[in-house]
Amino acid sequence: MSPVKLSFTDTTNTTYTLYYGRNAAENWELYDSAEADDLWFHLDDYPSAHVYLQVSKEDPSEAALQYAARLVLQRTPKVNQGNPKIKKVNVIYCSRSNLKKGKSAGEILILQPKQLSSISVEVPLSTS
Repeated sequence: MSPVKLSFTDTTNTTYTLYYGRNAAENWELYDSAEADDLWFHLDDYPSAHVYLQVSKEDPSEAALQYAARLVLQRTPKVNQGNPKIKKVNVIYCSRSNLKKGKSAGEILILQPKQLSSISVEVPLSTS
């Protein structure tokens, strides 16, 4: 298996490429193949899917950031559909250059936690 590749086009007709891992090995494969400026997304305080948004010369649009954050939640069904008490989660993100591999397969460590950004996403995701 390989990480999944997706495309997203925002309202300005800018197309973005995203990748997500389905397991620990794919998460590390994503880490190894990501560029330093690519953005990594993960649920804050919960185990979750890893999503990378490829970044070109310009900063990604707010719509692209929201899409990546929602993709993390979508690919994490235990949180998205498994706990009715969870109404909202934060998805954290930062550049790949702010990360390093941990000791356990798939584990990613954040080098500078103060450089994290976050997006709040409602749970469960609506179908719209």
